[in-house]
Amino acid sequence: MNGSPSVLTSRGRNKATALVTVDADSFESWRKGQSAERRAWAEACGFSGAVGSFCVFPDASGRRADVVVGVDHDDLIESGGTLASKLPEGTYHVAGGLEAGQAKLFTLGFGLSAYRFDRYKTATAPGAKLIWPEGVDRKELEAAVDGMFLVRDLINTPTNDMGPSHLAAVARSLGKRHGATVSVT
Repeated sequence: MNGSPSVLTSRGRNKATALVTVDADSFESWRKGQSAERRAWAEACGFSGAVGSFCVFPDASGRRADVVVGVDHDDLIESGGTLASKLPEGTYHVAGGLEAGQAKLFTLGFGLSAYRFDRYKTATAPGAKLIWPEGVDRKELEAAVDGMFLVRDLINTPTNDMGPSHLAAVARSLGKRHGATVSVT
């Protein structure tokens, strides 16, 4: 069964690319605050602040400097999940545009996007990874993501591999993990 997604990490913060979030309402003000070069680059990328859109800005050497991403502040779980599957491979950190509670929802979406039912095949490495934002309760988010992954695995597993005895084994495993007593009748 799946565990916490490897798309959420605490490693590499000093080398991670900054993610700056912008929504459709704040796009124009964000754009006006950028240099002429960055405005032209964003236009060339087709970036408009739309949900799921992004623009990778290069540094002077042509390497990735930062990324501005379009989000919906009313649905940050969806925004995080959408961007996780679209961003180029690399490690990112939320650098602006989100308060702690919003960063939590964005991170939850990013983490949930990593779900793959890979019980019968080789797992693939994730492309984009997100550094755990400061102020986000990692334990709480990991529990939510792990729980969702478990439920999705149980749903996706064919009945010939998930009969009553298999469900009992999952229940016992969960009980053991959380120090609970489980009795199957």
